[in-house]
Amino acid sequence: MNTEAKRPVVVMCAFPVSGHMEGPLQIAAHLASRGFPVFFLSGDDFVQRARDAGAEPWGNMPLSDITREVIEGQFALPQGHLRWNYQQKHFFLDGAPVRHKILTECLESVRVRFPGRPVVILNETMFLGAIPFLLGAPLPRGYDRRPPIIHFHTTVNCTVGEDEGIAPYGVALPPAKTEEERARYRVMYEELRPAARDTVAYANRIFRSLGATEDLHGDFFFGELLRLPDLVLMACSPSLEYPRLCSSVRYIGGLPRKGNGGESNAELLEWWREVIDGSGKKKKKVVFVSQGTANIDDYGELVIPTLHAFADRDDVVVVAALGKRGVRLPEDIMTTIPEGAKVMDYLPYDDILPLVDVFVFNGGYGGLMHGIANGTPMVIAGTAADKGEVAARAEWAGIAVNLRTSTPSQAMIRDAVDSVLADGSEFKVKAVEMRDENLALDALGAIERQIWEESAAHQA
Repeated sequence: MNTEAKRPVVVMCAFPVSGHMEGPLQIAAHLASRGFPVFFLSGDDFVQRARDAGAEPWGNMPLSDITREVIEGQFALPQGHLRWNYQQKHFFLDGAPVRHKILTECLESVRVRFPGRPVVILNETMFLGAIPFLLGAPLPRGYDRRPPIIHFHTTVNCTVGEDEGIAPYGVALPPAKTEEERARYRVMYEELRPAARDTVAYANRIFRSLGATEDLHGDFFFGELLRLPDLVLMACSPSLEYPRLCSSVRYIGGLPRKGNGGESNAELLEWWREVIDGSGKKKKKVVFVSQGTANIDDYGELVIPTLHAFADRDDVVVVAALGKRGVRLPEDIMTTIPEGAKVMDYLPYDDILPLVDVFVFNGGYGGLMHGIANGTPMVIAGTAADKGEVAARAEWAGIAVNLRTSTPSQAMIRDAVDSVLADGSEFKVKAVEMRDENLALDALGAIERQIWEESAAHQA
């Protein structure tokens, strides 16, 4: 049999919002370029991008179950584990039946079109549609064995580390250094267990309704997601994560940069000419600030305070990206923006980060990995969802200052940036070291190798 006939068909799936889709789309493009047939389960906003990546879009995964009432319902709960358990149930789990149905239909079509060809499911962790197959649900028509299931993880390692001195996911604390801290963390686990077990029970009811014959057995749903699959690909290097034993986890490094240094962005290039002198050297230190592409309802949280934090400084210039094409700050706000600062609507991180000295952002995992890919030290202001955990790991790894709030003052931002810019600061050194470590791991090559290995193991 020739190599082409043995090459697995890859069925890729992700929760259909940008932060969960971006990495899988980049992976899909790589695999398609390497000759793998790739099917991509996508939402409305990603069909054309899947085609552009060389994949075949399949199905349409609506987010209609996440209504305004569901979104607003989370705010009736205090920020912390109660809100997080609500989000797991109603943002992710409630849509699992639809995603499982679409995945099943895709797998059946793949078997008809590629009879006898190996199939691998590569899904972003929060897709959840493949979980029933891991719990004994009936196989799609045409399959006498379950295809290998690989999770691509788009946030921090959230396996339960109770026996390893790792605090529960969500409290954003570093690994325990003393027995007193270990004891404190054990108490935290006990306090969180009732709500966490309720979420696991909720998940089991949904998966049983989809044909699962086994239950999740752990107390913490997120930890179970990393225990179940054949393999978990963690898109970072080991030095970013707390040390723990995870037999299913492989650290493959962050995905490579996609930008080109700003050459394709005329507005950025024009601004850059104002920042450098005749020899091409920067005349000032450059700070870049963004609240990401999702948290754009209130730029007063981080963007505006950062723009004003250096209003009286002639040695620092700030550039801000608002996270969505066509958006603008209100005119009354724009009139107060310090002279020399630059506000853009949308700007790819990999276009701007090679040019800056400090990246100020709100702790999204994608933003963190872009910072690492460019060797850029960071200041992080985020606590919601996984952002506190992201900030805690970046602080622990020595590549960022963690402000431990989503709404820092101008003084907090200024002091944090100055600590990163200080002579002799280790932040830049650590950031460059981590960049190089990730590059050496060759994430896209590692993913391709793991697909081959898992496919071969399941065929044996």
